[in-house]
Amino acid sequence: MFPGVRDYRIAWVLPSSDQQAVARDYFDHDIVSCYSSTCRVTYTFGRVEQHKVVMASPASNAENQSTDYIIEDLLRHVPSIRAGFLVSSDAVAPRAGIARVGDVVVGGTSPNMERGVIYLDAEKAGKEKRIRIIGASQTLPATVVKAVREAMNPEGRKDWEKRLGQDRFTLVMRSVVSSNNGFQPDFVKHLRQALIGVIASSKQGIEDTTLLENIVAERDIICFETQAATMCSYPFLVVTGISKYCDNV
Repeated sequence: MFPGVRDYRIAWVLPSSDQQAVARDYFDHDIVSCYSSTCRVTYTFGRVEQHKVVMASPASNAENQSTDYIIEDLLRHVPSIRAGFLVSSDAVAPRAGIARVGDVVVGGTSPNMERGVIYLDAEKAGKEKRIRIIGASQTLPATVVKAVREAMNPEGRKDWEKRLGQDRFTLVMRSVVSSNNGFQPDFVKHLRQALIGVIASSKQGIEDTTLLENIVAERDIICFETQAATMCSYPFLVVTGISKYCDNV
C-alpha cells in the first residue's frame, strides 16, 4: 500500500497515461504522482473540491494491460476505495441512435443504475450473426448511485457544462453538399450531452455494422466500447465518450 492514502475513497481508471495527464486538469490541488514499477501502473493523487481522488492507468510502456489488471493493482495499493469509475473514450454509437460523437454515456438503468453494462462475446457474435451476452455489470455502491443522480440533475448538468467551457460544443457532420470544389461536408455545432443507458462491451470490437444495429434494436443499447470488457467482477461505474459511429468502424 502506498503511504498516506488511507483516506482516499474515489478512484478513476483511465485507459492510457496520456488521458490521465489530461484528466489532471480537473484536480484542484494536492497533485502527487507515483508509479508501481512491478505492475507498470501510473497513479495520480489529488482533490476535486472536498473529495480525495486517485487516478490509475497503464504506464506509457504498458498500455496493452487489461482493465481488471489495473483495478486489481489499484485496490492492492489503495484498499480504502469505495467508489470506482472507469472512464473510456473509444465508444461507437449507431448513427440513428440518440448519442452523437462527443457525447458522454453513463452506464446504468433505472431505478438504481443496474445492469448498466452488458458483456458480449464479439468473436461468437460475429460468427453466428447474433448477440452473445456473457454477463452484466455488478450492482453499484449506493454512494455511486447517489453521485450520478446529483450529477445528472439540472444543477449538476450546469456545473458540468461550466467545467467544459468552450469544449461543451462539438462539430457533427450533418450531410455532404455539392460546391464548386466538389462535395464538401456540412457541419453543425452540437451541444455535448450526458446520457444514461446501457453500454455494451466486448474484448474485441465488432466490425459488422448490420450486427451492431441489430444488437442495438434488440437490447436498447446506446453504445459499444472495449475498455470495460474485462472488469465484470468489479462494481465500477462505466463512463464513456462517443468517438465515432458504427458505420465508421
